[in-house]
Amino acid sequence: MEKIAPDEFDAMTGVTTRTGIVDDKLVITKDADLSANVEYATALRNADQYSSDGIKRGFFHVAHIDPITNMELLKIGVDVMTASAKQIVAGLHKLNRERFITTRKRV
Repeated sequence: MEKIAPDEFDAMTGVTTRTGIVDDKLVITKDADLSANVEYATALRNADQYSSDGIKRGFFHVAHIDPITNMELLKIGVDVMTASAKQIVAGLHKLNRERFITTRKRV
């Protein structure tokens, strides 16, 4: 890809945007290092007390979703701001993004 603009990094979301030309077509790609999100979700998933304490307080944290996965969920009709926890988890399964689920309990 022939770059036509410098890479743009959004520190808030961790997303890097690259713009260039491929075969005379404008190509814009967005990517992010998701390893920290995956490690965090895995740590929460393995901490049984975290889920138990949250449920006791009326809060069930079922996923830790990055901006890119959030956009992919929107593309398949799952809006994390209005969807139920069950719909969000089902959407993550559909996208093969189970690594962002923070609980082993049934939702």
